[in-house]
Amino acid sequence: MYKKILSVLVFVGIGTLFSGCAGVEVKKTGPNKLAQLTKPLENLVPKKQPPPKPKVNSVYPVEAKPVYVGDKVYFYTNCGNFVQAVEPGQIIYAGKTLKAYNYIVLIKTTQDIVDVYTYLGRIFVAKGDYVKKGAIIGEVGVDPLDNTCKLMYQTRDKDGNIINPVF
Repeated sequence: MYKKILSVLVFVGIGTLFSGCAGVEVKKTGPNKLAQLTKPLENLVPKKQPPPKPKVNSVYPVEAKPVYVGDKVYFYTNCGNFVQAVEPGQIIYAGKTLKAYNYIVLIKTTQDIVDVYTYLGRIFVAKGDYVKKGAIIGEVGVDPLDNTCKLMYQTRDKDGNIINPVF
C-alpha cells in the first residue's frame, strides 16, 4: 500500500516538474560574453613602454637632497619623479621579489661596484640591459612600511659589503 502511494506521489511530482518547465521560454539575452571573458592575457597587459629620455644630468639618482641614515642614502621626493643611473653599467637585477622594497634595480658598474635602487614605483629596464650614466631606470615609488615617497640608494662592493657613496 505504501509502495503504491509513494509511486503515485513520485509520478505526480515528476509530471508537475516537467509541466512547469514546459511553460518556460528561453530568450536570447545578447552576444556571448564568454569570448570577451576568455581573451588572451596579452590583450589585457599593457605593452612595455620605452624609458623616457634623461632630462637631468645630476650626480644624484633623483632631483632631491640626500639624507644619510646609517649606511643608506634616502632621497625624499615626489612619487613618479624619474630615477637615473648614477654610473654606467649592466642591470643584474630588476624586479619585485621583496615586497617591502617595492621594485628594486641593481646595476653592476665598470668598477665592480653594485648600485642598489629601491622603493621604485615603476621600472623601465630589464636584467641584462646596459645603461649609460644619467639613463632613466624607473620612477620613485612608495615605501610600503611608512607610506612615504622616497628612493633608497646604496653602493656595494663585489663581496656585498656596503660602501658609503660619495656625492
